[in-house]
Amino acid sequence: MLRLITDFGDVAFLACIAAVLLTRLLWLRQTPVAVAFALAIVLCSGITVLGKIAFHFSDAYFPFLGVRSPSGHVSLSTTVYGCCAILLGTDKERWMRIVIWVVSAAFIAAVALSRVLLHAHTSGDVAIGLLFGACSLVLFSYCRPRGPLLPLTWQPLAAAVLVAAILVPLGRFESGAMLAKVAHQVRLMLQDRVLSRPVEHDARPVEPLTVPTETSASRMSGST
Repeated sequence: MLRLITDFGDVAFLACIAAVLLTRLLWLRQTPVAVAFALAIVLCSGITVLGKIAFHFSDAYFPFLGVRSPSGHVSLSTTVYGCCAILLGTDKERWMRIVIWVVSAAFIAAVALSRVLLHAHTSGDVAIGLLFGACSLVLFSYCRPRGPLLPLTWQPLAAAVLVAAILVPLGRFESGAMLAKVAHQVRLMLQDRVLSRPVEHDARPVEPLTVPTETSASRMSGST
């Protein structure tokens, strides 16, 4: 059951939904909205990948942070389901918008909880993933037009969910292990670079150490 829930945040699953949503927006000639949605997806994907590499790299140096790898399932789920909630709630009554947002939040929360229960991520990983997704939602809300939009129907998204639910189990995309290898290679490269750096020695001449003789010692005792 947890595996089924966590698949709702799989990269391939969300890519199917995002592709259908983007195609539908372009079909409705909502180009500015489609561009804003694409920018949100690109931002979320970019900061998630960079965050995974950065935290994998710094884990050996800052283990007290409690973050091993920001959850891509959670960040992308927050972005995609949040954008869907914003678009589906356009021109809807208030109670319908509330229902849409509650359902979207439930999907995001279920994916986040499943990642922790499956021991795929820590609570810190999930929190960072939520933060990345929230930043992408802010970008989408800021970039999309403020004027009236053509209402987006739920049927194309439902079809995308059905197709994705069939295809995703055939080939899940696990990016965590791949990015961990990338971070490990980056860490090794930097360590080799530091170790291979020549040690700079002080070029100033070293003054010879003078050992006091008996004559100089007697002079010092006589002066006192």
